[in-house]
Amino acid sequence: MPWDIVGHSKAVAGLKNAATTGRVGHAHLFAGPEHIGKARLALLFAKALLCLEQKAGVPCDSCAGCRAVTAGAHNDLYLLTPSGASIGIAQVRAMQASLSLRPVLGQYKVCIVDDADLLTEQAQNAMLKIMEEPPAYGVLLLVVHRLSALLPTIISRSQVWRLHPVETQAAVAYLMQARALTREQAELLAAVSEGRIGIALGIDPQSLLAKREMVADWCRELCTGGLPAALRMATALDKEESLLEWLDLLALWLRDIWHVQIDENAPITNIDMKDRLLTEAAAWKGRTTAALTAVLEARRRLLQNANRRLTLDMMCINMQKGVDYDTGRRSPF
Repeated sequence: MPWDIVGHSKAVAGLKNAATTGRVGHAHLFAGPEHIGKARLALLFAKALLCLEQKAGVPCDSCAGCRAVTAGAHNDLYLLTPSGASIGIAQVRAMQASLSLRPVLGQYKVCIVDDADLLTEQAQNAMLKIMEEPPAYGVLLLVVHRLSALLPTIISRSQVWRLHPVETQAAVAYLMQARALTREQAELLAAVSEGRIGIALGIDPQSLLAKREMVADWCRELCTGGLPAALRMATALDKEESLLEWLDLLALWLRDIWHVQIDENAPITNIDMKDRLLTEAAAWKGRTTAALTAVLEARRRLLQNANRRLTLDMMCINMQKGVDYDTGRRSPF
């Protein structure tokens, strides 16, 4: 069967070629944002290497090797994950001990290190020693969100696959097929998740549409309700667990308003609500970019652990006033 992953075509082609030719290399780094399929790509590469009947880099999915990988019980596949908030040197040494044993089924022993950017400095130095003197059959696959968290010597000794969020149209097509969504639903999920398929697959589209309706109502109230409307919006947002998702929806809504203010035929995410966006565009007039900047600035501050309620109050008040968010900057667009 083909590699069951959406996007990352260049990396898939390179990995399939490595599995086909046998020029595998001893270490690979899968680097990029969270939830874009890095760990899945590493596992698919491991399956291709451990498949006993693979052809052209494609695992058969039916041999003993493939079945064992699917079941999570392959003796030649070692999965290393964080213990708490980090991956310590003892865990790396345990992996090294496993790697010292020759393969049982095939010609490779594969070790996947997930969240490799959580390796402690001591653990990274131990990992480097494995890379300097790897067994001929050993393959290390490191999954990392922040490449800068690794020692330069680890990076230089690895084949680095820099992965990115999936392009919008590819994400939309995949979501329509995988989740039986309408195009409008898939487009909204792709936009909210920013091409991170792992996030898109976990979002309930009906719940998302309900949240979008609430966001649209809040924005309308801000235009007419004054300070009380801003504080009501901040209070409602403060009660939500998935706050960043709400802010992403809010930013998408304001961006669409800004787009139709510039050009009624400009591309927008919420295409099924274009008539309402055109109405909102007239109400917001020239305040949209300042409001959008306020939302983006609030998101940035929340990621830096700023006071949640104070940040939301300031965001909503500045959205309502249509002024910049105390940064002295105009819209980043």
